[in-house]
Amino acid sequence: MRVITICGSLRFEQEMKYYTEKMGLEGNCVLSIVYPSKEKEEYTQEEIISLRIGHFKRIELADTIFVVNKNGYIGDAVKKEIEFAKRNNKKIEYLENVNEENAEIIHDNYMEISFPKHEYEDIQNFLDEQGYCYTTRVYKETNKYKVGELYRAPWGDVLRIDEVTKYWKLSERPFHDKITANQKKVLRKYSEDMGLPYEWIKFSRGD
Repeated sequence: MRVITICGSLRFEQEMKYYTEKMGLEGNCVLSIVYPSKEKEEYTQEEIISLRIGHFKRIELADTIFVVNKNGYIGDAVKKEIEFAKRNNKKIEYLENVNEENAEIIHDNYMEISFPKHEYEDIQNFLDEQGYCYTTRVYKETNKYKVGELYRAPWGDVLRIDEVTKYWKLSERPFHDKITANQKKVLRKYSEDMGLPYEWIKFSRGD
């Protein structure tokens, strides 16, 4: 039995329901989206984020994603889902044939910017709520990211570097009092203790 997650624009709600049932009757375990019961404007930001995270989890659980790309349409949100599926080695099937050269979504000309996996959700929440976020870079990760350039995040977003500030002492870092003693110890180990600077980077979505 295959586990298949349905992806597509809500404009194709009826088509997605049809293929969810069809594939289920064929003996597959089908994971579908949560269909809205009210207008998008009536949902809080927290509810929208929760629904988005839930769908990416369904993609993680699946063997395959089935993209309902009626008339060749693939919206920005679904493009991110396809990127995420590719990075997680999921098989991707489309309702309509696509030109793989034109359909390739991952921006191979963008260098990837890495983050600890446990921070993925918090970073996306900050980007959704504030429009920007910060990250600290030490050791080999310094002098790597340039202001104004775009980088690809592990979860699919394209991020723009807005500011890069170099510090030599952790005590100079913004929000220094907000990080734990253990976090300070790790940061110092790979910066101050080695006589090296570290970078405080502000970034936002670039799409």
